[in-house]
Amino acid sequence: MSNRCYLSQAELDELEYEHRHTSDKRYADRLAVYLLGSGWQVSQMALALMIDRESVRNHHTRQSRRREAARLH
Repeated sequence: MSNRCYLSQAELDELEYEHRHTSDKRYADRLAVYLLGSGWQVSQMALALMIDRESVRNHHTRQSRRREAARLH
């Protein structure tokens, strides 16, 4: 698995907006996906957020599945 993944600028803008405007900070965990989409390496994110690399990958996988499900509906 690659240590980098990227999101479009529109996806980054949407995640940033949602992060800034939510009161539910669990929902704000999308920051992990935002950082990955900005080109951060998984290891850099894990260090910055003080979580393990697998948790970073799990955040990304969940968000990818949600985006795909939203596109299908």
